[in-house]
This record gives sequence, structure tokens and C-alpha cells, in this order.
Amino acid sequence: MAYIVEYDPLDGELIPDGKVDEACQSIVGYISANPNWAGYEHVRKIANGLLIDALRVEIKEGHIPLHALVFRFQGQLLKVNKDGRMWDWPPGFHDQEENYLMRLL
Repeated sequence: MAYIVEYDPLDGELIPDGKVDEACQSIVGYISANPNWAGYEHVRKIANGLLIDALRVEIKEGHIPLHALVFRFQGQLLKVNKDGRMWDWPPGFHDQEENYLMRLL
């Protein structure tokens, strides 16, 4: 299994932008301290997407192994590749900021 970051924009933990790096490093530290994920999972439910982006950067930079972290949204597991990219991006997943920006164009 893996560390699961569940995106729930209504009921997830809201992390202020200024504390995203701290939350990200907390997750990196937790994963580093628990390298054997066989048969085990840890879930953290969050409400903001900036932490998702920060964790994708940590994967790209090699601080989080690919197998150690996945995102979940509405029951669907979303994996990240070695470059921090996600091929599955369901509607409603971390897209509110983009929706606002599109309206500014």
C-alpha cells in the first residue's frame, strides 16, 4: 500500500499556503521513516491543491519514491509518474484555481 493523500475540497484539512512546505516535509519525513509499505496504508485528507503540487515536486526531485504515495479523489486512485505528472485528472480534482483563472482571460 502507500501513503494516500485524499483530496476532499469540502471536508478535508485546510492547510494555509504559508504552511504547505511544512506539511509537505512532514509527509516526506513520514514516508522516509516508514519505507516498508507492504500491507499498510496511511490516509491524510486535504482540502487544498497546493500541497498536491508540492508533493508532486518532491516525487520529481526524488524525495518520495513513486510507489510510496498516491492521490485519491472520489474513490479513484491517481498515480504520479517520475516527472511529477498525473495522467488522470478527473473533473473537480484540484481545479478550482484553474477555473477562476480561466474566467479572468
